[in-house]
Amino acid sequence: DSECLKPAYATGSSGQWVTRASMPSIRGEVATAVVNGRIHVLGGYIDGSTLNEAYDPEIDHWVTLAPLPTGVHHTSAASIGDRLYVAGGYDSTTNRGVDTLFVYEPVEDRWSRLAPLPTSRDEVGNSDRRPWRRPSRESRGAVANLPPNFH
Repeated sequence: DSECLKPAYATGSSGQWVTRASMPSIRGEVATAVVNGRIHVLGGYIDGSTLNEAYDPEIDHWVTLAPLPTGVHHTSAASIGDRLYVAGGYDSTTNRGVDTLFVYEPVEDRWSRLAPLPTSRDEVGNSDRRPWRRPSRESRGAVANLPPNFH
């Protein structure tokens, strides 16, 4: 049980940190996004991870949900409305950049493959529906802007 896997948050006006439930799986190079109040932790650099684990801060509980269709790491995730999108990354088997785009439907606990990205995208991060390339010389990521009305 590693301390680095325990979510923590500052509470109230006191600003005290509180330790929360441990993430079920140890992995790095994951993507994260919030959908319907749950924090999803997706993929990762360990054993071809297709994991989709979600944390509910209201009840301090993790659940394992439908796995990604393929294992990816260094991928990007974003939520738009009540859907979760995972774009690009490295294939966990070949370690090559991929052009995949998946959408997760939380109500059905189901993934679907969408049309591929125009090119492979890897080591991509994102914020506010606008993925960005990690600002470093070794980054091989590429910008993949999603329009504000993307569904």
